[in-house]
Amino acid sequence: MARKLWKLLWSSLALTVVTLFILAAETKAQEMPLILIPSAPGQTKSYVSAHEGIRASIVSVGPESRVDVRSSSGVLLRRKDLTSRDQGHGEHVDHLEWTAGGRFFVFTTSSSGGHQPWHAATYCYSVGRNQFYSVDAIVGAIISDFTLRGDLLSTTRMGANLEDPKPVTLSLHRWR
Repeated sequence: MARKLWKLLWSSLALTVVTLFILAAETKAQEMPLILIPSAPGQTKSYVSAHEGIRASIVSVGPESRVDVRSSSGVLLRRKDLTSRDQGHGEHVDHLEWTAGGRFFVFTTSSSGGHQPWHAATYCYSVGRNQFYSVDAIVGAIISDFTLRGDLLSTTRMGANLEDPKPVTLSLHRWR
């Protein structure tokens, strides 16, 4: 009986220490523009914004991804499901980044089935509007990775064909 009580006390102490560590990490994360917090190795990675601690999680579903945006308290705000039933016609997230102010989350994807390997479908999530937007739908098919400078997104779209790339700079303020 005493041995079980001893194990219970140690388990409670360990749980308290882990909880305090997580709370301290979350408090520190709110001061940083980008932090990686793996919640399940190889399955989900979370990125915390500098704005109100909003968290974007990339959930791996086989070779494909789902993007969940949650409040600092963990409430699901918006979901972008990039999966397909056969896991061969969806998308997986390749590159992602919060803007320095934490008001926008930008990410590129590629096809899980290898279709259109030149296409880097690009999306933007607006914290203010709680909405995902397709950058491709506005400027045309994106064919390169992006860079962020403040709230400006720079990338390359396809022109008349793949040999005709067109540089694009887009202000994300339109979705503020």
